[in-house]
Amino acid sequence: TTRESNLLLTKSWAAHTLNADLHYYQNLNEDEDQTQLQQLPLIEYSATRQRLLGGPFMWEANAELANFWRPEGTRGQRLNLFPRLSLPVSLGRYLEVEPSVGFSETLYLIDHFDEPVNSTVNEDTFQSRELFDARLEVSTEISRIFQMSGDSWTKTKHTIRPEIVYEYIPEVSQDDLPFFDSTDRISSINRITYSLTNFFVARLDRGPGNVAYRDFVRLKFSQSYDLEE
Repeated sequence: TTRESNLLLTKSWAAHTLNADLHYYQNLNEDEDQTQLQQLPLIEYSATRQRLLGGPFMWEANAELANFWRPEGTRGQRLNLFPRLSLPVSLGRYLEVEPSVGFSETLYLIDHFDEPVNSTVNEDTFQSRELFDARLEVSTEISRIFQMSGDSWTKTKHTIRPEIVYEYIPEVSQDDLPFFDSTDRISSINRITYSLTNFFVARLDRGPGNVAYRDFVRLKFSQSYDLEE
């Protein structure tokens, strides 16, 4: 029941990406079309994981600026900033440990409030939300190379990666903030996830000096345990 039109402009660098996106949704149900939320525009920036000033710490970041518009209903702008800092450490030859912490800063500038009668949203023009999260990842890798009998497919590398991840996000009341999408309501997390991932890489020999590697299978099993529930 919704017709979507969008225009996406993207610029990429070695470790950074910038997207500008115009989203327009025409709701074919005329009763709902006036409250259909539009993103005009949505600007996204991302910095991939990289070293901080050449030291042992790694950093990455995401940012999003969205202008939410509709004829009827609350509308305005939201800026979301999310940097993350991590410290990967190798304990011996086999164990990798990586603690990390992320911080989310969300800012709202509301042009017009139009909330239901029973809404708990605080109708202030400028509002903000601050959240942090913590992660601890512990993993190891075991691998073996197998000889193949094919003419060009000569070897296969099988890697097994067991991993345990702890994630924590504190519970923060957000009922007084505007609600445009799921980004406006971040749930608390206190859980442990254990997983086993299998990677398969093929070596292809296509002639003298012509060697290629192809990742052709990734198989992952995981299970999470909620410490609160």
